[in-house]
Amino acid sequence: GGGGGGERLLAVEDDGSGCDPERLKLMLGMGFCAKDKGDGATIGRYGNGFKSGTMRVAKDVLVFTKEAGSRSVGMLSQMLQERLHAEEVSVPIVSWDKEGRAVGGKRFE
Repeated sequence: GGGGGGERLLAVEDDGSGCDPERLKLMLGMGFCAKDKGDGATIGRYGNGFKSGTMRVAKDVLVFTKEAGSRSVGMLSQMLQERLHAEEVSVPIVSWDKEGRAVGGKRFE
């Protein structure tokens, strides 16, 4: 459990090749489907896609991913959307390279 308020955490780890920042943005965004790419290595190839599968069991999802040139963290959060009374879905993503520089920005300290 979490901090006494009944919170729970479900962690899933895989041995995939990871996502670059653009692929993570597409995966967490609405309307993206990689099933029709036909490469056999896509998320959701066995049924539910990432968003529909995770949002059925959790209100918030953090994705930590790395690939050859970058590391990224993305958040898909129903709770954030509700608290902001958001009319549009916001998906925060932070990405950096192996040297610790933000992708498209400065070095993280």
